[in-house]
Amino acid sequence: MVNIPFVSEDFQRAFRNQFPSQTSTGRDLHVSDIVIPVVDMSPVASGASLPLDLRFCRNRNTTAVGTSTTVGFTDVITTTGFWGVNIMISGFGGQTAIEHQLSGGGTTQQISKVNAQQTSGDSFIQLESFTVFIKAGDVLQYAYSENGTNGSFTGFYTQLADVNGNLVSPNGYSPQ
Repeated sequence: MVNIPFVSEDFQRAFRNQFPSQTSTGRDLHVSDIVIPVVDMSPVASGASLPLDLRFCRNRNTTAVGTSTTVGFTDVITTTGFWGVNIMISGFGGQTAIEHQLSGGGTTQQISKVNAQQTSGDSFIQLESFTVFIKAGDVLQYAYSENGTNGSFTGFYTQLADVNGNLVSPNGYSPQ
C-alpha cells in the first residue's frame, strides 16, 4: 500500500473543519491506494444538531454597547473571527449616524455607516445587520454622532465563528 501526502491545503482545511475528531492524530491528511472512510457522525463532531438560525442567536457570548451621546471611534471587538452585528439608531428630529470601521496595522477601513435624518419633529429608527471578519491585528470600532437630536445607538455583537471558520456554539449549549 502506498501512503502519499495529500498536498491541497484547502482540502485539508475543509477536512479538518468538517471532521475535527478525525484530525486529532496530528498527522496531515494522506491518501493511499485503498480508501477507508472513517466518519464520526456524532453531534459533537459534526455540529449538525443545531440549525444555523439557532446557532447564530444572541446569547451570553453577545456583547452589547449603547450610547446617547456623541462618541469618537471606540474599540468594540478585539477578538478575531466572524461576528454578527445588529445595530439600531433612533432619534427625535435632527440627524444621527453610526459608523463601523476595521482598524489595525496603522490603517482603517470603513465597513458600515448608517445616517438617519429627520427634519420634522417625528421620531425615527434605523436598523442594520451585517457579518464582519476580524483578522489578527484588527479591531472593530464604532463611532456615534448626533446633531440637534435626542438620539441613541444600540449595538449587539455575537461571535459566529473563530478565525479559522469553526462555528462557535452559543454559551452553555452542549449537543447531545
